[in-house]
Amino acid sequence: KVAECASCHTAHAILPAKDTRSSVHALNVPETCRKCHGDTDYMNDYDIPTNQYEDYAKGVHGQALLEKEDTGSPACNDCHGNHGAVPPGIASVRQVCGQCHVNNAEYFAASRMGKAVEDAELHGCEECHGNHNIEKTRDDMVGTHDDAVCMMCHSEGEKGYKAAAAIRAQLDSLVVAYETAHVKQQRVQTIGMDDVDIEFLLQESHQSLIQARTLVHTFDPEKVGATSRVGVQKAGEALVAAAAQINDYHVRRRGFG
Repeated sequence: KVAECASCHTAHAILPAKDTRSSVHALNVPETCRKCHGDTDYMNDYDIPTNQYEDYAKGVHGQALLEKEDTGSPACNDCHGNHGAVPPGIASVRQVCGQCHVNNAEYFAASRMGKAVEDAELHGCEECHGNHNIEKTRDDMVGTHDDAVCMMCHSEGEKGYKAAAAIRAQLDSLVVAYETAHVKQQRVQTIGMDDVDIEFLLQESHQSLIQARTLVHTFDPEKVGATSRVGVQKAGEALVAAAAQINDYHVRRRGFG
């Protein structure tokens, strides 16, 4: 039952992997793997699940590849390999994810959490994000509420609990500051005033938000907080600039009146 060449490449309709008709084209790889790994009867002799394709199709990677046809999104072979395909082991899950999510993997590896997860022989990234059904990341994954991923391991009173609460508060403050300034920018655009400087400031604020969300993988409130404060500051400057444009608009209207 072990896969051989024809299992993936077919016997006669062998086409280059770049050809969209090929059974090993990026868009077709999940379905090719599914023929065996999704067959409950065929896989009955092995102690592994057969719902990988269904989970993958629901996840953020599967949706990007199968629905949006984004071939930059990983298919089965990007994580498991091609001809030497094996399930990633404990030591390699982080490296597999780190092929694309470089900064996240590096932050995690250098963190106390990364060391603790390794010592406990847990699967790194997979412990929080899952394996095949990987959800789109969101701020709600962080914090001390019931649905937060942090609460799978930490409980009230622990250092990790306090860190999760602090990190979530910092992210929320930046999101609120950015969105408030963005609403004001839209008002400036609506009344036809100059929003060029506001746009640049908001871009910097949003970049800080992206960086802060990535820095969550350091599990360090101080590092997340430092970046968040920069973003809040830029959003504040954008808010002041927007208020000035709106005020100038009203001055001009009174002047014309």
